[in-house]
Amino acid sequence: MVTRWHLLRLPVRVEGHQRHLTLVKNVVVDWSDLVLQGFVLESGPFRTLFLPADAGVRITTTGIEMASRSLVQRRNRRWRKQWVQSDWIYGRLLVHDPQDRVVGMVKDLIIDEDTLQVQSVVVSRGLLADLLYGALVVSAPTIWQDVSGKIKIDSLGYAKNGDIIDVK
Repeated sequence: MVTRWHLLRLPVRVEGHQRHLTLVKNVVVDWSDLVLQGFVLESGPFRTLFLPADAGVRITTTGIEMASRSLVQRRNRRWRKQWVQSDWIYGRLLVHDPQDRVVGMVKDLIIDEDTLQVQSVVVSRGLLADLLYGALVVSAPTIWQDVSGKIKIDSLGYAKNGDIIDVK
């Protein structure tokens, strides 16, 4: 298992080469399937390079290895705005419970490096709550995205006054 935080700034290299081409700038997650779609790579200010997480890409202890350089794709501004800037690193995705109350914000992801599936999501409930109780780690089967695009979890129990009574 690896976290999203550990994937950022990893070197990206072609398999069998010593020198890296670039670094990972961000990861793109498909929230409907909870799978890693690919990696946004560091590039010039007016270019967006994307490495899809296909069969030719694997995560190693020393970085991201790809089968060939031709796997890297150029993406336009519209794609960048839709997938990267609206993603949680910029927009800080809020996590809601089934009653549509805000539980916290997505802080990190725990990803299986072999299958690239999101196994868990780390939810921050605020600085003070994180210091007192720790961050909330929610397993992937209890997370979904509703039709309006909100990230929801169903593993919390609430009392009638809104206090959290069961945190898993």
